[in-house]
Amino acid sequence: MGKSERWDWTIRRLLRDAHPDVRLREAVRNHPLFESVTLGALLENRLAVDSFLTECRKLPHCGEIQINRLRQVIVAELDASQQRSINALPLRGVFHKNSVAALEDVYLPMWRLAQFAPFVYVPSSIPEIAKTAAVLAAELAGREDIEAYVEKLSLVRRNLGSLRTATGWIFLDSHTLETILKRQGRYSCLSLEDAQQQRCALEEMAADLPAGIKCVVTDFEATALSSSSVVGDLVVLYGMGGYSVFRNPAMVEQMRLRHEAARAVGRSLTDFLQMIDQPAA
Repeated sequence: MGKSERWDWTIRRLLRDAHPDVRLREAVRNHPLFESVTLGALLENRLAVDSFLTECRKLPHCGEIQINRLRQVIVAELDASQQRSINALPLRGVFHKNSVAALEDVYLPMWRLAQFAPFVYVPSSIPEIAKTAAVLAAELAGREDIEAYVEKLSLVRRNLGSLRTATGWIFLDSHTLETILKRQGRYSCLSLEDAQQQRCALEEMAADLPAGIKCVVTDFEATALSSSSVVGDLVVLYGMGGYSVFRNPAMVEQMRLRHEAARAVGRSLTDFLQMIDQPAA
């Protein structure tokens, strides 16, 4: 693999020496996380980019504007690395950045395919069909038309009954789910009522899922899960604010092993919701 001359640079050094004009809060730019992650780790595995940005969202003073600026830096480095070697991006496919467009171009086709082949769905937060408008607004932060997206999602939700013969697994990250229901991080803008409505929406989804679809809450970090969807040998990876679609049977097998590990140390969504504390005031 052709390596960038900055391969071993930490993200902190990258920001300091190569992108000094990127406007980041001092507390973000100098956070210890940026000293522990190298550019090579992100260039080598596109899955790592999503995990890195998810971690950044948890940092003090690191809102969506800061995340977008960090994403732009990483994308620029990925583009530059791709010019040096086509292998710098081992996962090649069609990239869909807009969530509304991705619903039409990615998830609806996979939804139809899921009627005929077992699937695994690992959402970046919670399943799109279960998100309330308030949670979508917190996540998209005005970048997209929430009303249009909610309308399209409601159509998919109403068609849930068409998947009665479907089989598969949905994995949810325990830490992200707690963050939403306890109104922390980027979800701090939610009211108590918003959080309770989201809890109810998840309970309704769990009750409506066909018997062949199991929903499990587990620790993504401990089980090495990354946001993705798999139906047959069709894989969708979420990263850098978009969706990359490709076919890679070898990768499917690697992901299957991770899914099995996550399932072994997970619990059902219903059990988790009964266990978790009610949203704090």
